Amino acid sequence: MVLIKTSLVHSTHMFRGCEKIIAVIILGSTEYHGDYLPLSIDGMIIEKLFDQSIAEIKLPDNICLLELPTIHYGYSIEWIGYPGTISLKPETLLAILRDIVYSLRDSTGINGVLIINGHGGNTGLLESFARELFFKNHIKTVVVDLWRLASRKGLGFCHACSFEIELAKKLGLPYNPKHSKSQHTGKISTHKDLIAYTNESIPGGGEIDVKEFIEYFKNMLRNAIKLLIS
Repeated sequence: MVLIKTSLVHSTHMFRGCEKIIAVIILGSTEYHGDYLPLSIDGMIIEKLFDQSIAEIKLPDNICLLELPTIHYGYSIEWIGYPGTISLKPETLLAILRDIVYSLRDSTGINGVLIINGHGGNTGLLESFARELFFKNHIKTVVVDLWRLASRKGLGFCHACSFEIELAKKLGLPYNPKHSKSQHTGKISTHKDLIAYTNESIPGGGEIDVKEFIEYFKNMLRNAIKLLIS
């Protein structure tokens, strides 16, 4: 497997020998994370997890992953009342993703799209986008969603919670050690089994092992790539 970073591409010769090219879109956000974490931590976490995972995945040399620049903006309307938050409109985010994928389809001839998402507010949009790419445009697409995977391990609602702080710490990313016990910042409605937006807030939280989760994430990423090249 060959990892091609767009920042290093200087010639079309770099694509020679690539029988299958998978575009990798890393998606985060720029939003308030209290006194605990940087505004762009969601994308920073995914970048680190991807780098660590790819170093351990062994695939044939004719498989090429084209890593695109991380998108550090997402749909963050729930935090728009807090300092530093930037929220794209859903139609704006989808338009950006469409332009990226369709440009690569026409210019490079990609064989699939791997979307790795670190912001929970993007999840619903990405699911609909993946369905569009596959059923309307016949482009294989897999979304690896950090928070969807964390919920499978038992994590409830989490935003700048102890899990995210510990994950950033484990990956060597910046965090504020003076504020490392918060379960979440602000107030947001959430429910384990319902899609519910009301004036009532149901606490999230829950503890999962960060080291175990990182290995789980790496395994899911490995499975995603195998699906795309099959």
